[in-house]
Amino acid sequence: MKKSIKHILFFVLVLALAVGSTRCDKEEDSPKLLLTGKQWNLTAWTTTPPYEVQGEMISDLYALLPVCAHDDFTVFNTDGTAVKDEGEIKCGENEPQTISGTWLMNANQTRLKIILEGSETEYVINELSDNYLILSKEEVIEHSSGTAIFEHKYTYTRM
Repeated sequence: MKKSIKHILFFVLVLALAVGSTRCDKEEDSPKLLLTGKQWNLTAWTTTPPYEVQGEMISDLYALLPVCAHDDFTVFNTDGTAVKDEGEIKCGENEPQTISGTWLMNANQTRLKIILEGSETEYVINELSDNYLILSKEEVIEHSSGTAIFEHKYTYTRM
């Protein structure tokens, strides 16, 4: 009889641990938890359709960024604050190393709003995993000949 009680208690303990670990895994995969506490480095920036730059059609906007911007990173904190850091190579000697701001997600966690230095930008979250953050936003440019709509896609990689 004592042996069966021990087996039942052991089974209950194993079941409780299994249910508890499943619940934690689900919480760890929530978009807010995947986003926060990591250094996110921009590794790709593309646009569709391409821009015309000096007679050439360019869709890889990341390639146009100065090299000093390639090591910049952003950290999203759990308290809703964000810090953009210039990385090891600063673009301007007199520029601050970091810029502070805020961030928030919409209720269904499909959009990310980032506010840095009074500038507010809202992105669609296309993908968010432990290692990748892919955002997009639309840019509408009015011309005398009409309206042009560009879709920007930003890929961030966890450092």
